[in-house]
Amino acid sequence: MPMLKFLLTRFMLMVSLMTTFYLLIRPFESHLIIPTVKMSSWMSGLIFERVYATNNNLIIGDVRVEIVGACTPTIFWALLLAYVVLDWRGKRSITTLMIGIPAIFLINTLRIPLIVILFNLGMSFQRAHELAEYALFLPVMSLLVILNTKR
Repeated sequence: MPMLKFLLTRFMLMVSLMTTFYLLIRPFESHLIIPTVKMSSWMSGLIFERVYATNNNLIIGDVRVEIVGACTPTIFWALLLAYVVLDWRGKRSITTLMIGIPAIFLINTLRIPLIVILFNLGMSFQRAHELAEYALFLPVMSLLVILNTKR
């Protein structure tokens, strides 16, 4: 029972910290839309022939994707910050943040062309969105946890 109590307490702390960090970062989402569109456009151009970026829209072939605040990496940054604060390890945690924040941004911009590829293969947009998110962020977040905890 003490272990369950410890795990539940840690989980609640993690959720509280993540929510707090997200609320602090969220006002910057609108400023991250254009960089997300530009980087996703560049990455998409490596895969697709016809790629156009206009304001917060990305047109890849015949598919138009509107990039909104939720398409930015802020929620994953909040998760990383919460984890690192909860499991602080000094210089190792700083290194994890220095690697993790740009890595999460890059993976997030790669997610958008992956969604279009899956959609073009016949998957529903919602399913493609979910699969791309899980396929890219679970391994990256796991690697960041390992980086932070490696002795």
